[in-house]
Amino acid sequence: MVDTADLNEPLAKFWKINDDEIPKYLDIENKLIDANKKLIPLLNSSSFGGTFINAKTSTIHIFTVDDSKILDILFAPDMQSYIDYFTFDTVLNSLDKLNILFNQIIESAKQFKPLNVLMFIDVEINNVTLYLNTDLRVNIPFINDIKKYKPNIQKREPRTAAINDVILSGEGIIGYNKSCSAGYWAKTIRKPNDDYLVTAGHCVQDFFFISPWNTKNKTEFIGPVLHHSTDPYDFAVINITNQDIIPRAVIRNTDVSEYAGLIIKRFNPTINSGVHICKSGHTTHLTCGYTRGFNGIYIHEKGTVKNLLFSDGITMRGDSGGAVFRYFQLNMVSLIGVVSVGAKGVSGFTLVEDIYSQSGLIPVVN
Repeated sequence: MVDTADLNEPLAKFWKINDDEIPKYLDIENKLIDANKKLIPLLNSSSFGGTFINAKTSTIHIFTVDDSKILDILFAPDMQSYIDYFTFDTVLNSLDKLNILFNQIIESAKQFKPLNVLMFIDVEINNVTLYLNTDLRVNIPFINDIKKYKPNIQKREPRTAAINDVILSGEGIIGYNKSCSAGYWAKTIRKPNDDYLVTAGHCVQDFFFISPWNTKNKTEFIGPVLHHSTDPYDFAVINITNQDIIPRAVIRNTDVSEYAGLIIKRFNPTINSGVHICKSGHTTHLTCGYTRGFNGIYIHEKGTVKNLLFSDGITMRGDSGGAVFRYFQLNMVSLIGVVSVGAKGVSGFTLVEDIYSQSGLIPVVN
């Protein structure tokens, strides 16, 4: 059984294998690709419906209309090294017929002019597949016309994955002209259905947009600022009103691929001098240092920030508000607070417990 804790790389997730198995299955896939290159010239398009590679099962599915042609493949001299990979599946439509159906549907589309149609030959299901809005009035005559070809018609749903923007802790955020960083996703007991984003109070603007790492551009609108403070604690609360924004209890670490998202599992860990402490922010991304001091203060022109935790880790302008944490596993962390202030060689952090005492905001954890 695959240990889901080991599914970190996208390909491992896709294949549902452990990360350390990726090289094995890539090697299998490459061998199947080489075999398929030699196989394709032997497949007559009137007798076969194409092939489909499955690296997980070390198989090349050969879709066959005329079973009498199977022996031609099995006894072909160039195929002897590969026949253990082959599985022959009987189908109704040859590649020639699939191409004819495809072209007939194109001609129908030219006549009836449907809107927003995705169409392709799907050899695995041995048919022409279409994705379109089946409820759109302008598409109905086209749909009715092509039913005689018996294609695989799928209702086209809104492409939410491309519309939604996931916001992680440490991501860049920007208001009118001031860049800061996202601290953490939080909720309150009083309004459990509302989502909030915590950042630094001195970052205050009327509202914020996402500003991804390695850019100063604004992308998706996040929402307005509901509350901010720079005395006695430095924090601000953004109400996530844009329904296309999806907050996650994950810290951005995308400069690496193996643990590009660090899962927030806890908050308010025990901190001692000399223990590691890290932050994720828009400017310097993920950096770590040693804990240097507790109960610190920062005196500024509008008051004093108190109870700051200090570290010698690197922060710069634009990192303010970013998530502060420490690891307890390679991809799991305990949230500590947000970046509030920095100078060369030292950075000060506002603690989750102080933000909670003033706002009632509870960090969301996985």
